Amino acid sequence: MHNKIIIITILSLICLTTANICAQSRTFRAGEFLIDTNLIYASAASNQISPDVASDDTTAFVVWFDKGNGPSTSIYGARVDQDGNILDPTGIFIARAGTQDAPPAIAYDGTNYLVVWHQMEGFAQYDIYGIRIDKEGNLLDSEPFVINDTTGNKNQPKVAFDGTNFLVVWYDNRNGVSNDIYGTLVAQNGTVLNPSGIAISKDTANKYAPDVSFDGNNYMVVWQDQRDGVYDIYGSRVAQDGNVLDPAGIQISGATDEQSRPSIDFDGTNYLVAWYDTRSVSSYDIYGTLMDTSGTVLNPAGIEISTATDQQYMPSVSFDGINYLVTWHDQRNGSYYDIFASRMDTSGVVLDPSGICISNAANHQQSVNVASYNNQWLTVWTDNRNSDYDTDVYGSRVEGSGTVLDTEGILISATAQKQERSAIASDGTNYLVVWQEARGESSYDIYGMRVDLSGNALDSNSIPISTNAERQENPAVTFDGTNYLVVWEDNRNDTLDIYGSRVEQNGNVLDTAGIPISTAFSHQRNPAIAFDGINYLVVWEDFRDGASVVDIYGARVEQNGNVLDPSGIAITDDDDSQSNPSVAFDGTNYFVVWHDYDQSNYEQDICGARIDTSGSVLDINGFPITTAENDQWYPVVDFDGTNYLVAWFDSRNSDEFDIFGTRVNPDGTILNASGIPILELTGTQQIPFIVFDGINYLVGCENYQGDSVRNILGAAVDTSGSIIETYTVSDFNTKTYQPNPAAAKGPGTQLLVTFSDWTDNINGNPANVQRIWGKIYPKAGIEENNETSFNQSKFNLQISPNPILGICNITFTQSVQAPVQFKLFDAAGRLLHKSIVGSKAGYYDLEFDMSDLPDGIYFLRVESQKIWEIKKAVLLK
Repeated sequence: MHNKIIIITILSLICLTTANICAQSRTFRAGEFLIDTNLIYASAASNQISPDVASDDTTAFVVWFDKGNGPSTSIYGARVDQDGNILDPTGIFIARAGTQDAPPAIAYDGTNYLVVWHQMEGFAQYDIYGIRIDKEGNLLDSEPFVINDTTGNKNQPKVAFDGTNFLVVWYDNRNGVSNDIYGTLVAQNGTVLNPSGIAISKDTANKYAPDVSFDGNNYMVVWQDQRDGVYDIYGSRVAQDGNVLDPAGIQISGATDEQSRPSIDFDGTNYLVAWYDTRSVSSYDIYGTLMDTSGTVLNPAGIEISTATDQQYMPSVSFDGINYLVTWHDQRNGSYYDIFASRMDTSGVVLDPSGICISNAANHQQSVNVASYNNQWLTVWTDNRNSDYDTDVYGSRVEGSGTVLDTEGILISATAQKQERSAIASDGTNYLVVWQEARGESSYDIYGMRVDLSGNALDSNSIPISTNAERQENPAVTFDGTNYLVVWEDNRNDTLDIYGSRVEQNGNVLDTAGIPISTAFSHQRNPAIAFDGINYLVVWEDFRDGASVVDIYGARVEQNGNVLDPSGIAITDDDDSQSNPSVAFDGTNYFVVWHDYDQSNYEQDICGARIDTSGSVLDINGFPITTAENDQWYPVVDFDGTNYLVAWFDSRNSDEFDIFGTRVNPDGTILNASGIPILELTGTQQIPFIVFDGINYLVGCENYQGDSVRNILGAAVDTSGSIIETYTVSDFNTKTYQPNPAAAKGPGTQLLVTFSDWTDNINGNPANVQRIWGKIYPKAGIEENNETSFNQSKFNLQISPNPILGICNITFTQSVQAPVQFKLFDAAGRLLHKSIVGSKAGYYDLEFDMSDLPDGIYFLRVESQKIWEIKKAVLLK
């Protein structure tokens, strides 16, 4: 194109105050897109444990503690209809639940549910929290409310409703000597009526595991109590106003040895209390008793509910209007626990003395709870069938006759596939984005998707690059001119190794079994990769010299997948530990950087070494890039044709992490010895990424300022090391933590940035999981006017005529003496023209010829000293 700019006049200086030229970070929120829009519902990653259940008579609401479905350590829930359908297939995020396990409990008030749990923030103490949820699963409170946070730990709350208020009970360590039973009334609007708590049972004996039910007039609270030297079952009635009617407690069972973990429900006349019992000495059994509303124990010797061989634990009781169902987890079939149950009528007759097997799936099923709805019961439990190490929440409906309706179980704690840790490469026409994905199991696999220059997915389904039975994580990728090479850490051999696979430009995976790049002794992990025009260099951190020593190793890989250095190249193997390598190629040599733990001063520094294309290490054990005060971690590196830019996150500014960098020339000379403060901001900046777009570097990072502020930030850095401008690349959703953003250069100066972020839904279907998002930069079409001005004082940029007929006039005012750049972008964000149009302060009147461009929408940008402005123009010739 033969565009020309003619400067017609530069008028007198217009002086603005210094305040008017202060830089402010611009944002480009729009333009984000999901890389992969396929949805697969399967068991959630990590652990979903300790479910509880309540119902509104037609639908059951199951809640559980979740260690992996989206926010770690959270409370989740899902509704189950009377036919066993999961109405919330990815679960409902209810609340973040602190740093420790927090089993929830739930009750229904005729309109809404109250969910309660104990929660520890940091390492302080456990407090009791709650949140209200309506029948449709909508949260009624913007955040959880404190039910009790008095001194001491409060644990394992339970809850019941009396027609007006809820009673929440828990065991409480406020006296500092023993655990007591406390409670409080909570109104339907969430008001806590007894903020200090009601002492239901307090003395010097330990008490645990309370449960509570309501009989129409009073509550009955039951617990396990050590006042007689071993645990027995005690209880107390509590009036609707919170008055404790039996402050000394009622002994419900004082049989030989211990009785623990009581559960209670009411049948309209009497209560049934059930517990597990060691009176037989050789095993735990399930016993129970009926109690009337005055607190009289009707079966003081206890009723044998299950005395099968081996162990029966943790009963849960529910009344369906005719009979009780008592459930428990049971070891009669071997070393694993199964879920069993028995019905009992209101006279105390056990209707199923041999027990009903509800679930005997592989591995353990335990922590069962039960509620009745629509003339049936829903039992829910913690289930290990999908993994030896990770658990899910399963359930089954049981008819009043005792028939189990869902013999295979219903997966309740499902999720969409979770995606994290993306990496990108471009073939000059399209991008290949790769990531680790948990799809129906705890382990990750490596998947990918090709994306065109407008962000459109080119594959109808994601590409399975490595789906070995064991986990594959932390992918990296580059392009060799013909194919991509994807590398990752792989656990198929019971230790972490480095594997790879070539992927053609059409998405075909050439090495479906994977290429073993390093299978040395012990672990190899966190690979990085670069290409020199003939071979690849893959680098990683390596534990072959012992569990406490980490070194940096590498290997060259030919384009046909042949590994040239199967034993690995020791890039650094000194007595300290080195980790998190990154690598770039300068046309002659590779440059590998890492963070290095210096045992002499207990600090982390950034070091690097050059490697030639034959695999020879030119700087044995590396040289220091920065040894600034405090620690520096996680370096990244790229090359601009003349020098490298290395960036890292840095704690020299006390307890806040910032992004610093330095330029390094190809002979290893450090050009910015003190470091360049690239992103030195409030809060924590960490885990940087870097990419050179052909003109400038984009250095980005995670920015964390607490739960309410999480962003991906970026800065444009020119080849002299000057910061041109800063960006908010993406505003995080506060539900999750988004690890490891990445970027790659496409054609021209186009970049694709990817990151992991929370996704509520995909194509109108619930997702509620982390997925890989992308953003094309520069996206000029969305960087217009107030959204993109880098300064409150703009250039007052004007274009006339607009629509443009071929030639237009561009006017603006420059406030300081500094170079002024003019840029032209098309609607897809591609840079079409760039020029310096002056360096003086004053008024500019420019003529710009667009007559050889096709009709359409364009964006014209003027920038100077971190101040910039964009205007949209329509070309109609």
